[in-house]
Amino acid sequence: MLLSVITFGIVVASCTSGASPAPTGPRNKLQAPVPIELGSKTTSSFFAGSVPVQPINLIAFISQSTLYASSLTGNNSLFYVSGNGGINWEEQSTVPGQIVALDFINATDGYALSEPGSGGAIGALYATMDGGRSWKLASNGEFFAINFTSPTAGIALVSNNPLGTARVVSTTDGGLTWRPLSGQTFPSVNGILSFTSPQVGWMATASEPGAGSETKSLYETTNGGITWAIRSSTAIPSSSSSGNPPNTGLPMGGYLSSLKFTSATTGYIGLDRGAVIRTTDSGLKWSCYALCDQQDHFVSSLGVSAGKLTSLLDNGTLLDRVGRSTVWKQVFPARQFQQLVATKTGIAALSSNGHVYFYGKHFSQTASLKTPNGTVGILEDKGLLLAYTADAIDLLSINKAPATLSKLKLDNFSMLSVGPNGSVLGVEYLNSNPMKRWVVESENLGRTWTRLPTGPIRPVMVADSIAYGLVLFGNTIGSPPTTFAAKPGFYLTTTFLYQSKDRGRHWIRIKTGPVQSAGGLSLASNGEVAIWWDQTLLLRANPTGSFRSFQLPSYLATPSSISVLPNGTLLLTSDGTVYDSQDGGLDWGTLFLS
Repeated sequence: MLLSVITFGIVVASCTSGASPAPTGPRNKLQAPVPIELGSKTTSSFFAGSVPVQPINLIAFISQSTLYASSLTGNNSLFYVSGNGGINWEEQSTVPGQIVALDFINATDGYALSEPGSGGAIGALYATMDGGRSWKLASNGEFFAINFTSPTAGIALVSNNPLGTARVVSTTDGGLTWRPLSGQTFPSVNGILSFTSPQVGWMATASEPGAGSETKSLYETTNGGITWAIRSSTAIPSSSSSGNPPNTGLPMGGYLSSLKFTSATTGYIGLDRGAVIRTTDSGLKWSCYALCDQQDHFVSSLGVSAGKLTSLLDNGTLLDRVGRSTVWKQVFPARQFQQLVATKTGIAALSSNGHVYFYGKHFSQTASLKTPNGTVGILEDKGLLLAYTADAIDLLSINKAPATLSKLKLDNFSMLSVGPNGSVLGVEYLNSNPMKRWVVESENLGRTWTRLPTGPIRPVMVADSIAYGLVLFGNTIGSPPTTFAAKPGFYLTTTFLYQSKDRGRHWIRIKTGPVQSAGGLSLASNGEVAIWWDQTLLLRANPTGSFRSFQLPSYLATPSSISVLPNGTLLLTSDGTVYDSQDGGLDWGTLFLS
C-alpha cells in the first residue's frame, strides 16, 4: 500500500493576523484506549526498540555510556537502561508510585525512592540487585534523600516531628533497618545528599517555598554524617536574587532539584527555574556554570564522568558536554518532529531545526536534507520529496541545495497535500482577512491554481484520494465565530468533516460531531483513511465501511501529524514526540528517531 496523500496539521483556533540500531527489548506499550466501536487488525512490527513513553524525570549515571532512567506513567514509574549514553533506551521494569530519587552504587546494585502511587507509600525505598530488572520493597518511611556508599551501607534524610524538619539516619543492611546517625535536625521539606567518600559528603536542604523561591542551605560532613557544618545558605548576601549568577551564598531564585560533588572542593547544584551553579571551595561561593541564558530550566539529574560534570537532565531532555567543549548537545530526545511523511522505503521526518531526516525500516537514519528557510511542510509526489514555504515549492535532493520548482501564486495558505493523480491541494486565505478561505488545486506543482467550490464551508484542511474524493475539515459559514474576550482578534471555531466526490460541487457531512483541533488526514490508495481530531482517532478500512472511533490518551491532546505506513502501522506526532500503533489504534507506544 502506498500513500497517496501526505499528512499535515493545524489548530483551528486562529488569529486574524495569520495562520499559524536501537537495542532489542520488550515493546513498551501504553494503556490501551477503549474503542467506541470494536475492531482491530494485526500488523507486523515495523520498528525495533523501546523508549520512554513519557518524558524522563530522573537519570542515574553509572558511567558516561551506562545510564538508568525513570518516567512516570499513570500511578507507576517505568525504569529504563541505556548502554550508549542515552541515545537508545530499553525498558526493564515497573516501580509502584513516582520515583523521586535514584542512587546506584554500580551497574547492578541500586535504590529508588518512590512517592504515593498504586501500591506505593510515601518515601518508600525500593532496592535492586540486577540492574533494575526487578525491585523489592526495602522499607517504608518518610524518606526524601538517600546516598549509598556500598550495596548495603547508606544514609538518608527523613521527615522529623515537628513537620518541616528533617534528620539523618543510616543503614548497614541495604535499607531494611535504620538508626539515627546525627542528633542534629534541619529545617527542610526537601533535601539531596552527595558523598565523594564514605566520610566526606554534602547535604542541600530547602524549606517551604514562596513566590517562586525557597530558603536553601548547604551542609558538609567529614565524619560520615555524624555531624554537619553549614557552608552556605540563602541567608548569606548574594549579588543576585535570581540565581544567575551569585558570587557567594546560594541564590534565592529557583527550587532545589539536584546536587553533585565531584571532589572535596568542586560541586554543582541544579535548580528549577534557574540554572546549574558551581562551587570550587567546598560550597562557600557559587557561580553560574550552565544554562545561564534563561530561567525556565529544571535540572533534575547531573552526570559525572572522570571527575567532571558532563551530562544534565533538563526538562526531560538529556544534554551532554564532551571534552573541553562549552556547548551542551542534546542527546535524548535527539530530535523532535512536526511532520512525518511515509515514503516507499521508510519515513521522511521534518524537524524543527529545518532539516528532513530519512529513516529506514528499523528507524535507523539513512540520510538528511536541508530544507529552504521558512519551510512549512513537506510532500512526497511520485518518488520526489518536496518542501513548501509561504511562496514556493522546492525539490529536495541529497547532496544538493533545494531547487525551486515553482513560485506559489497564492495570497497565503495553511497547508498543502498531494492528490492521487499528482495534483496539489491547498487551503488559500487572504492575509488581510484569514477568515476568507478557499480550497485550491494545481495540476502543475503550483505554477497555476484553480479554486474549487466549497459553498458555505470555510475550509481548514483538505485531502484527496481515488476512493474518497475530497475530504475536508471546515467550518460552516453562518453564525459568527466566538471571539476570545481576553484575546482580541482570536476566534474559536467549530469544525466538521465533509466529503465531495465531484470536485467540490456538492459536499456532505460525514462526521456529525464537532471538533476544536484538527490533527490531520491520511488517505491511502487502497481506501484506508485515518482522521485525527481533538483526542479522537477515526479509522475506516474502505470507502463503504463504518468508522471505528478511538479515544486517545491525554498525552495525545495536541494534534500535529498523522501517517499510515505501508504495513498499516499508524504514526502520530504530538508536541514533537512520535507515537506508533501496530494494532489499528488500540495500543500506542513511543518511538525514538535517532
